[in-house]
Formats: sequence, C-alpha cells, structure tokens
Amino acid sequence: MKSSVVRGILRRFFFVPYINMIYGALYFFRRNIRVAKSNDTVDFILSRRCSVSRYGDGEMNMIIQLLTDNKSVISPTFQQYDKRLAERLLEIISAENYDNARHIVCIPLWFRGYVGLYKPEVCYLCKKYFVLNHRYILRVLNRRRQYFNANITRFYMSYVDKAGCEAFVARLKKIWDGRSVCVVEGVYSRLGVGNDLFANAADLKRILCPAHNAFSRYDEILHCIVENIPTNTLVLIALGHTATVLAYDLSLKGFQAIDLGHIDVEYEWMLMGATDKAPLRNKSVNEVGINNVFAKDCADSVYQSQILAEVV
Repeated sequence: MKSSVVRGILRRFFFVPYINMIYGALYFFRRNIRVAKSNDTVDFILSRRCSVSRYGDGEMNMIIQLLTDNKSVISPTFQQYDKRLAERLLEIISAENYDNARHIVCIPLWFRGYVGLYKPEVCYLCKKYFVLNHRYILRVLNRRRQYFNANITRFYMSYVDKAGCEAFVARLKKIWDGRSVCVVEGVYSRLGVGNDLFANAADLKRILCPAHNAFSRYDEILHCIVENIPTNTLVLIALGHTATVLAYDLSLKGFQAIDLGHIDVEYEWMLMGATDKAPLRNKSVNEVGINNVFAKDCADSVYQSQILAEVV
C-alpha cells in the first residue's frame, strides 16, 4: 500500500477525530479569547480610524520559536527568524497598556472558534495548529484585551460560502475611500496593479521594500515613511511579519497604518472565481510555491509613476 494512501487512512480515521476531540475539549479556554468577527472589525476600523496589526500562524510561529529558545524552529520562507522581531511581536500581542482607539491587534477568528465557516481541509489545519500550539497561544494572549479578526484580508479562498465576498470587499474599500494612500510593500507584491482594488482612493504612492527578510531593513523603512509621507496619509502595508510591527510603530507616530497582507491576491482570486490558490501575472504569491511565476519588471506606467521610494 502506498504511503500516501496510508496517510490518508490515518488522517481520516485517527488524526481528524483526535484533533476534533481535543479542539472541542479546549473550548473552556478558547471561549475566554475575545475576537471580533470580520464585519465588526472593519466597522471598528472605519469608526476609529485606528491602525491594525495582524497575527497569523507565521507570526505565532516566530513567537513560539522565541519562547522555546529555538527548540521549535520554523523553516524560513519570506522572513527568517529574527530574535528582535520575535520580541516585538510578543510585546505587541500581549501588551496590557495600549490605546484601543489608536491601534488594534487582530488574531485569527479560529483561535476563538467558527472553524465551520472554512473548507474541510482548512478547518482541519486550523484545529490541528491550535491543538499542537495551544499552550503557547493561550500563554501569549492577553485575556483582558479585545482582539479583532486577522482574516479580514483572507475573505475568499478558505471559505465554503463565498456569497458575501463582494459585499465584504465593498466594506473594506471604505477604509481608503477618498483618501491619500501610501502602499508599503515587497518589491514584487504590486498591490492593486491590474485591478480596481484602490480605484476609489484619492491618490496612491508606493514605497518598495525587500521581498524577503524585510525586517533586516526595518529602521530604514520606518525612517523612509516618516520622512516622506504626511501623517494624514493612510499607510497600507504588505510586508509579512514586518508589517505587524510597522503598523504599531507608525501608530505611535500619528499615522493610521494597516497591515493588509494577502488582500490583493484574495481579491484577484475572487475576480477569477478561483477554487484553488493560483499564481498571478506580474505578482509574487508565496503560497503557490514552485508554480509561482512573475515578471521581475512591471512595465505598467501607472504603477511606475506611483513609486515614491525604494528600500531594497
């Protein structure tokens, strides 16, 4: 019998029931995690004009590596482990003294529950991750804090019911409606290029940053934004783990800065009606592995005119 068949049988008849049982047993602890749903999260951002830091499994993995003194090592993708970055991520998510009107922290809604909204394979992976890492997740989170939903930028691909996606995107677009926007992104991310995601912004500029290990240039990136962008400009960031910290630090300097990583690829997949994650023309999509092909240079004249600065 092939090993893949054996793994499939083990997963179906042993691992899935086991994960479901343990995830359910952890409900007593999960129910004390306060996470707002997607619509409530966007409404809060609109009403308060607050900055947003988002945590997913990548950010949590880096924190776990810090807490375990490198015993839990993550294979590097677009951001290698950096102890300073891990310490900042831990500081921001667990802080007790924070201004809730100026800056919010978003974590996955499935830390709290609601995994039934997702496709079966995604549901299983979410439960499995929480079961394997719950002792660190519960240790890090501040139970007195109201968290918000990190998946506001992951509104399409993982869900079973996609009927409300377009309406939700329209809600998201209100955040930058009529505003001057600066996109701080990896050099191959190209948010909004080839689509109308930011068509309702008053104007848009870009600061291009390293596609990999952006935190190694963190101080230069922060300085570049502060020196070149007025504080009334909305800063939208797509820089992986670095965006989480950058949004917080910019909020302390009077900016509204929002970590919006993955929003563009989810929007493109929605427009395509994609059922599986797919590569996108002229853009880097780290989640499609070897199938990800993109042009090194983007000849789009509008995109080129929007580039204000580069820290690469």
